Amino acid sequence: MSGLVNESADARSKTIVGNFRVRAWVSFSGTTSSPGLGDRNGNVSGITRNGNGLYTVTFAQSMEDTNYTFCGSATNSASPPHLRALTLEEGSKLAGSVKFAVKDDANNVNNEANVNIAIIR
Repeated sequence: MSGLVNESADARSKTIVGNFRVRAWVSFSGTTSSPGLGDRNGNVSGITRNGNGLYTVTFAQSMEDTNYTFCGSATNSASPPHLRALTLEEGSKLAGSVKFAVKDDANNVNNEANVNIAIIR
Protein backbone atom coordinates (compact mmCIF):
# COMPACT_ATOMS: atom_id res chain seq x y z
CA MET A 1 0.00 0.00 0.00
CA SER A 2 1.42 3.39 -0.89
CA GLY A 3 0.25 6.95 -1.22
CA LEU A 4 -0.95 9.55 1.21
CA VAL A 5 -3.22 8.40 4.00
CA ASN A 6 -5.88 11.05 3.28
CA GLU A 7 -8.75 8.63 2.80
CA SER A 8 -8.75 7.46 6.43
CA ALA A 9 -8.48 10.90 8.06
CA ASP A 10 -11.39 11.62 10.36
CA ALA A 11 -13.52 14.57 9.19
CA ARG A 12 -13.35 15.95 12.73
CA SER A 13 -9.67 16.80 12.18
CA LYS A 14 -10.84 19.64 9.91
CA THR A 15 -12.40 21.41 12.89
CA ILE A 16 -8.99 21.81 14.55
CA VAL A 17 -6.93 24.83 13.46
CA GLY A 18 -5.59 23.23 10.32
CA ASN A 19 -5.95 19.80 8.83
CA PHE A 20 -3.43 17.41 10.38
CA ARG A 21 -3.00 13.92 8.95
CA VAL A 22 -0.57 11.04 8.73
CA ARG A 23 1.37 11.85 5.55
CA ALA A 24 3.68 8.83 5.60
CA TRP A 25 4.14 5.67 7.67
CA VAL A 26 6.14 2.46 7.58
CA SER A 27 6.67 -0.75 9.55
CA PHE A 28 9.92 -2.66 8.97
CA SER A 29 12.51 -4.98 10.47
CA GLY A 30 15.70 -3.19 11.43
CA THR A 31 17.61 -6.46 11.61
CA THR A 32 17.95 -6.76 7.81
CA SER A 33 20.76 -4.96 6.01
CA SER A 34 18.36 -3.73 3.27
CA PRO A 35 14.88 -2.98 4.69
CA GLY A 36 13.66 -1.96 1.18
CA LEU A 37 10.07 -0.72 1.51
CA GLY A 38 9.43 -2.45 4.81
CA ASP A 39 6.61 -4.85 5.61
CA ARG A 40 3.87 -2.24 5.13
CA ASN A 41 3.98 1.45 4.24
CA GLY A 42 2.19 4.50 2.95
CA ASN A 43 3.95 7.24 0.95
CA VAL A 44 7.38 5.64 1.43
CA SER A 45 9.68 5.00 -1.54
CA GLY A 46 12.54 3.44 0.40
CA ILE A 47 14.34 2.75 3.67
CA THR A 48 18.12 2.87 3.95
CA ARG A 49 20.09 1.43 6.85
CA ASN A 50 22.94 3.94 7.27
CA GLY A 51 24.68 1.97 10.01
CA ASN A 52 23.88 0.11 13.20
CA GLY A 53 20.48 1.42 14.33
CA LEU A 54 20.56 4.39 11.91
CA TYR A 55 17.92 4.71 9.17
CA THR A 56 16.70 7.09 6.47
CA VAL A 57 13.09 6.84 5.29
CA THR A 58 12.50 8.50 1.90
CA PHE A 59 9.01 9.72 1.05
CA ALA A 60 7.36 8.83 -2.28
CA GLN A 61 5.75 12.29 -2.28
CA SER A 62 7.78 14.92 -0.45
CA MET A 63 6.32 16.99 2.35
CA GLU A 64 5.74 20.64 1.47
CA ASP A 65 8.32 21.65 4.11
CA THR A 66 9.99 20.31 7.27
CA ASN A 67 7.21 21.41 9.63
CA TYR A 68 6.09 17.87 10.37
CA THR A 69 6.14 15.62 13.41
CA PHE A 70 8.01 12.34 13.52
CA CYS A 71 6.85 9.64 15.94
CA GLY A 72 7.35 5.94 16.28
CA SER A 73 8.38 2.94 18.27
CA ALA A 74 10.75 0.00 18.09
CA THR A 75 10.93 -3.30 19.93
CA ASN A 76 13.36 -6.17 19.91
CA SER A 77 12.39 -9.83 19.55
CA ALA A 78 12.96 -10.72 23.24
CA SER A 79 10.15 -12.14 25.30
CA PRO A 80 8.78 -9.85 26.57
CA PRO A 81 9.98 -7.30 23.99
CA HIS A 82 11.90 -4.22 25.14
CA LEU A 83 10.63 -0.86 23.90
CA ARG A 84 13.29 1.37 22.29
CA ALA A 85 13.42 5.11 21.69
CA LEU A 86 13.54 6.65 18.21
CA THR A 87 15.50 9.89 17.99
CA LEU A 88 15.93 12.30 15.12
CA GLU A 89 19.48 12.84 13.96
CA GLU A 90 20.59 16.49 13.87
CA GLY A 91 19.60 18.19 10.60
CA SER A 92 17.75 15.07 9.53
CA LYS A 93 14.25 16.39 8.79
CA LEU A 94 14.12 17.14 5.08
CA ALA A 95 11.05 17.59 2.88
CA GLY A 96 11.90 14.36 1.06
CA SER A 97 13.16 12.17 3.91
CA VAL A 98 13.76 11.75 7.63
CA LYS A 99 16.83 10.25 9.32
CA PHE A 100 16.59 8.69 12.78
CA ALA A 101 18.28 6.37 15.28
CA VAL A 102 16.91 3.50 17.38
CA LYS A 103 18.39 3.67 20.90
CA ASP A 104 18.25 1.49 24.00
CA ASP A 105 18.12 2.54 27.67
CA ALA A 106 21.89 3.19 27.70
CA ASN A 107 21.59 5.45 24.59
CA ASN A 108 23.31 2.87 22.36
CA VAL A 109 22.05 2.52 18.78
CA ASN A 110 20.54 -0.89 17.93
CA ASN A 111 19.03 -2.78 15.02
CA GLU A 112 15.64 -3.93 16.30
CA ALA A 113 13.15 -6.45 14.92
CA ASN A 114 10.11 -4.15 14.79
CA VAL A 115 10.41 -0.47 13.81
CA ASN A 116 7.32 1.65 13.14
CA ILE A 117 7.16 5.35 12.27
CA ALA A 118 4.55 7.91 11.24
CA ILE A 119 4.92 11.41 9.82
CA ILE A 120 2.13 13.81 10.78
CA ARG A 121 1.56 17.20 9.19
